[in-house]
Amino acid sequence: MSNVVQSPKNKSRPAGPLYLILFIILVTLAAVLVNAALRNNLDKNEETIHSLLHLQAQAYRLSSLEWQSISAGDMTLEISEEVQTTRNEMQTILGEMEALYPQDIQPVREAFTTYDSALAEEFEQIAAGNLDQAREIDEEKVDPAFDNLAEALISTHAHFEARATQVKQTSDLGFNILLFFIAFAMAMAFWQFQRAQSVVERQHLGELQAINLELESNQKNLERRVAERTAALEHRAEQLETVSSVARSVTAVQDLDQLLPSICQTVSERFGVYHTGIFLVDERGEYAILQAANSAGGQEMLKHGHRL
Repeated sequence: MSNVVQSPKNKSRPAGPLYLILFIILVTLAAVLVNAALRNNLDKNEETIHSLLHLQAQAYRLSSLEWQSISAGDMTLEISEEVQTTRNEMQTILGEMEALYPQDIQPVREAFTTYDSALAEEFEQIAAGNLDQAREIDEEKVDPAFDNLAEALISTHAHFEARATQVKQTSDLGFNILLFFIAFAMAMAFWQFQRAQSVVERQHLGELQAINLELESNQKNLERRVAERTAALEHRAEQLETVSSVARSVTAVQDLDQLLPSICQTVSERFGVYHTGIFLVDERGEYAILQAANSAGGQEMLKHGHRL
């Protein structure tokens, strides 16, 4: 029987928690990217809102220059340069907004084009000294065009304000959901990890218990074998003691009639046998004659001179 106790095999931990953590990381990364895109869209939206406000301010500035030129009755060089600078700046602002939101800015572009065209016509009449025609163009074309431009700016501004609010709410809601999901997923991962660790610990405990049982069994087997070996040695010692006792009897008793029965009795008692007999060969060497016996049957055989 082999007494070697095998060490428990290494068992890999369940991969469930690791996969869950990896999933959490991927979802979190995707959510961060989506939230970053929303924030970028929100930044562009707010930038457009500021541009619309700036464009509205420039429109009022242009209207103010118009009234200055009518009041002065002439297009001075200073007014002309300021008008051109303002118109160019408005064109630049519109171009930047159209690059981001072409469809949303289209109403403003159309209203500005109409207003700019009517304003240019009015400035031409002022420069030519036709103030009555300039005032007529102002009333019939410029003022309605300005009102349309102001209305387009206000409605477009409100549109982007509503969009910014919606995007911000969506971003905040998504961020809150992300936080909740991360907290929930981390709790699930922790629970899965604890569960897996508990399973592994139970497996190790079972293996240790099996090892302890095997060690106890080996110890009992070893104790039994030691006891058997000890008993065999004691029996052997008793046999040797019996042989020694017989040898002492042989040296102490010279009379065969006393010696041989004594040997039979000693051997029977010490070796635990029922019948012990001693035969001696006759002088001619033909027969082995029974000389001593310890049992009742042996005694009967002695009386009848049993021989072989």
